[in-house]
Parts: sequence; structure tokens; C-alpha cells
Amino acid sequence: MDISFISGQDKFNYRVCAIILSGNKILAMHDERSPYYYLPGGRVRMGETAEDAVVREMEEELEIQAKIVRPLWLNQGFFTEDVDRLNYHEICLYFLMDVCETNLLEKGERFTLHEGKHTHDFEWLEFDRLQEEYFYPTFLKTEKITEVADFDAETNINEMFGGWRQADDPQVTEELNEVFEKALKGLLGVNYIPVALVSKQVVNGKNYCFLCEATVVYPGAETGYSLVYINEVPAVMHSIGAASLLQAVHDPLLLKFCPIIFYIFRNMI
Repeated sequence: MDISFISGQDKFNYRVCAIILSGNKILAMHDERSPYYYLPGGRVRMGETAEDAVVREMEEELEIQAKIVRPLWLNQGFFTEDVDRLNYHEICLYFLMDVCETNLLEKGERFTLHEGKHTHDFEWLEFDRLQEEYFYPTFLKTEKITEVADFDAETNINEMFGGWRQADDPQVTEELNEVFEKALKGLLGVNYIPVALVSKQVVNGKNYCFLCEATVVYPGAETGYSLVYINEVPAVMHSIGAASLLQAVHDPLLLKFCPIIFYIFRNMI
């Protein structure tokens, strides 16, 4: 049973949508009842996880076995639907999907597939076209989707755990140092000094992972190293703690970073 119900002129939906990118384009669709473009996806079923739902919808609509890269957005929408004229309260989770091991890109710029009695027409839309197209969700028209595209679903050696990627340049620039200091403003108990930018991620703003010298504010305390995670907007900080790297190697993200960290150390000697 789909998690959806109608009460008078109001309708609630719990949905998932797939963000499928290819270069500077996003895959959109419409069916026989909708005059507008929308994203592949559908309603979540009772007892089904959102992750299982989006994978299932890819199988049903696109006939592919897509993989989830990571969730991108959780959007709560209130709108009047253009066809049935019902007032919607909709919760939708958007997932970045990896289709590199499927034949999706071979289907062309436009293609049609059938799901039961429904006919789905798909088209790859350039990001710049979204502003002028009859397209939902409207927030994607202003979202910095080009930044998401830089972290596309295609797996490669630079891709890190949870969508993180190795920094092109480990140097902590003046701009990055300002972000770091703003995030740690008012922090008591541990002094962190950024040594290098290890990795970055674009989800809900720009996220950074810094390798830092970490010293507990205590007489005679030894200096160790920590990974400090910072979200630029809003500027918040999360650290795995003032532990030495050897003490923290159980962290799966850190294990991915170890070759990079050792490279940085080697260049610091």
C-alpha cells in the first residue's frame, strides 16, 4: 500500500525521486496525464524504506538496476497539483543515483518506456533549460545543481566514503582558514590547527574534512591528529575527537583517507 491518502480536497504523499545526471543534463519525464516534466520516482510503500523505494521505482519506470550514491535533499512541499487540482502536502526524499553499470545512457536523448497501462516519455534536460521549462519540483530551478553534477554518480578513484572526494589541493587557503575559524569559534577544551584539506563534499552546502593538529587544553597534554568535518553553510563543526591517527583508524572515512594523509605527512618532513 502506498503511503498516500486523500481527505476532501487535500492529499498527502510520501515520495522518493531520483537525480540522474549525465554531464550538464538531468533526466526528466512526463506521462500521458501530465503536461509538465518531473523526476523519475514514486510513492513509498508501507513498511518500505525510502532507499528500497527509489531502487524499485528505477526498476519499474526505467527497467534498470540503479545504485544509490547518497541522499541529496529532503523537501516538504505544499502545492495545488495542476491536473487533479488537489491540495498536496508532500514529503519527498531525493537521491543521487549511479547508472553507470546500466544501459540507460544508450537509450538516447529522448526515449519512451511503458509501465503497465502508463506511457513514460523521458528526456535529458540541460540544467539551463529548467528555468524556462514546465518542470517540477520548482526548487531545482534555483538549486546549485551544477555543484551536485561535479560529484556525479560515476564511480572513480577519487570518490570517497559517503560521496566525499579527495581535495585537488591539500593546502589550507586563507578562505578555507576563515571557514575553519568561523566554525570553531567559541570551542573550548581542544585547540585545533588545520594542517591540510583532505576531502570535500557538496551536500546541504559545502562540506570539508580537515586534517588537524589537536591538543587538549591541559598542562602537559600531547598533540595528536584529528579529522575535523565542517559544513560551510551553516558553519558547524564535527570532529572524530582529539585522537591520534593510529587511535582513529577504525573510522571508515579515515581508512579511505590514509594514503592521502601519509602523503601529506611525507611532504611535511
